[in-house]
Amino acid sequence: MLLSYPFYGNVRELENIIERAVITAKGSMIRVEDLQLDHQGKEEEEKERIKRVLEQVGGNKSLAAKILGIHRTTLWRKMREYGLENLV
Repeated sequence: MLLSYPFYGNVRELENIIERAVITAKGSMIRVEDLQLDHQGKEEEEKERIKRVLEQVGGNKSLAAKILGIHRTTLWRKMREYGLENLV
């Protein structure tokens, strides 16, 4: 399953997937459902949306947060989480 997954990020993304699976696994083996790969896809979609909106508003974080429908501090946190803090 991991070999066929289209990783959008880097090794850190793989590391996060494995760490999350180890924590959430119910037994001594990691199962496919423990990998939560659909969760990763949703995060990548969110990252791309934030990136696109920031580019459209010329880096205006207050306006981007308003368009995205989230609080400005939430935007800052997500930018840091996704490595977008130096984007604009």
